[in-house]
Amino acid sequence: MSKSCETVVAVVPQRRRNRAFVALTVAPKCARPAALRDLYTDAGSRIREAAPIITTSRTS
Repeated sequence: MSKSCETVVAVVPQRRRNRAFVALTVAPKCARPAALRDLYTDAGSRIREAAPIITTSRTS
């Protein structure tokens, strides 16, 4: 199940130099801090991410 990353556009009325204008704030909808992303990670993914990477390389 994949979640699409949509763009959220918020129209913010502001005043600059005594003139009213509208600023568009654009931010991705699925932007989340890493702390919140950890809440949605299952136990198997945490074990795989925490597992040490073992490489066998021979130098000759």
